[in-house]
Amino acid sequence: MKRKIITSIIVIALMVFAGCYSLTTYQNADTVPAKQVRAGIGISYLNVTDTSDSDTDSDNNFIGSIPMTELFFRIGLSDSMDLGFKLYGINLSFDWKWRLTSRESPFRIATDFGGIYQNLFGVQGFSGFGNLIFDFRFSDSISLYFGPKAQYSTYVVLSEDEFTGGDFAQIYYGGFVGLQFDLGKVTLTPEVDVYKLAFRYKDETEDIDALLFQPGISIGFNF
Repeated sequence: MKRKIITSIIVIALMVFAGCYSLTTYQNADTVPAKQVRAGIGISYLNVTDTSDSDTDSDNNFIGSIPMTELFFRIGLSDSMDLGFKLYGINLSFDWKWRLTSRESPFRIATDFGGIYQNLFGVQGFSGFGNLIFDFRFSDSISLYFGPKAQYSTYVVLSEDEFTGGDFAQIYYGGFVGLQFDLGKVTLTPEVDVYKLAFRYKDETEDIDALLFQPGISIGFNF
């Protein structure tokens, strides 16, 4: 029971105050053309289920759901590279994407790497992530994209309290799938993300696991 309480407190507190669980991608394998900009907003709904092993409760426990909103901005660096920024809560992430195939190819591949900085309500954190993005172009305006993603995060909880203070690390792994509709000056992107989360808090000898399911949609404006 104590383990479940600790899990719920940590997960919900970080969702609300740190916003670290938003792992949305909201982009296909294509890049923003050089010297052009895409800016927009994404809205998603995060569902968290505790999947930790327990001697007293072998069933998965649903922890909760929370709506999430994020702002994003991407700028084209070259024909095949762009740079993106995302703000959610008071957390800033950045990523660099490199498209490995031609823009006109019916099947495209891109690599995407980035980091996240968090500092809010006594929780400081740094994260690094990487993913591959694959997409199939059904037409010039519609594409299906998907790919795997992994992220490593480390946090320090600045508290003198023995129960809440300390540090811990998190590992996320999973993937995403979505559709991107390029409608001229507007880009519409519905997406579903599924990730497994494992973290170890303070002196715990076992990892605490959770399953994250996050459907969402974004709208971007091209300039």
